[in-house]
Amino acid sequence: MTIKLFFIIINLIGFNFCYSLDQNSSPTSSEPTSIDLTSSKGIEVLADIKRQADEGDKEAQFYYALVNYNGQAGSKNLEEARIYFKKAADQGEPDSQLRYALMCDQGEGGEQDLVQARAYYKKVADQGLVEGEIYYASMCEQGEGGKQDLVQARAYYKKAADQGILEAQASYASMCYHSEGGEQ
Repeated sequence: MTIKLFFIIINLIGFNFCYSLDQNSSPTSSEPTSIDLTSSKGIEVLADIKRQADEGDKEAQFYYALVNYNGQAGSKNLEEARIYFKKAADQGEPDSQLRYALMCDQGEGGEQDLVQARAYYKKVADQGLVEGEIYYASMCEQGEGGKQDLVQARAYYKKAADQGILEAQASYASMCYHSEGGEQ
């Protein structure tokens, strides 16, 4: 039986793990079926996802990393998660970029690397994701992972503030009031 990856969503952090079988295999329903990744079928599915991840599929890399991060196939493997988040992040997958940046920032799955964290937060921020904007602005403001850059901090706080994020609005207002990163 050939298994193809059509639809995967991981069941932690707001995701459900689903895996769809080939149309020629059972079940005949077109609906994805939930798989227990610790079962024999789940192990087979996870092996297929890993194969696709190793072949360069960025979505499979993201989901394989997430399974390892959350320990859904047994125990957590943060080192493996970090490796596969980076692989997908380097292909422009924004959720992987954010998760890789967070792991570098917090030293999960390897050494803390604030330079990498800041670089990947910027990639996320430049795609308009508010989490990246806030983390990148904060690192620029504090001088973490590189030189302090109040102009960049203020600009990225404003981007997040314009999306209605109260924390960013407060930080942006404070920087404006104190003439940090620009005129009052």
